[in-house]
Amino acid sequence: MAMFSSPAPFSPTQTTAPSTPRREDPRRTTQAAFRRTGSPEPSPRDALDFGPLKLSAKRRKEKQRIEEKKP
Repeated sequence: MAMFSSPAPFSPTQTTAPSTPRREDPRRTTQAAFRRTGSPEPSPRDALDFGPLKLSAKRRKEKQRIEEKKP
C-alpha cells in the first residue's frame, strides 16, 4: 500500500504531451504510437518507402541508366 502513496502512479491515459487536443489527425497519432511501442504493424509511410512500387521504380531507373551507358 505504501508504494502507491508516492506522487500519482502512472496511468495509461496520461500522455507525454497533455496540452495537445484529442481531435488531432488520427493517422499521425497512430504512427507515433507504432514508432514508440515498436509495433510490428507498419505505418502507411513505411509501406510507401519500402513497398514493391518503390523497388520497381528503382529497378526501372537502373535499367534506364544501363541503356544510356550502352551507346
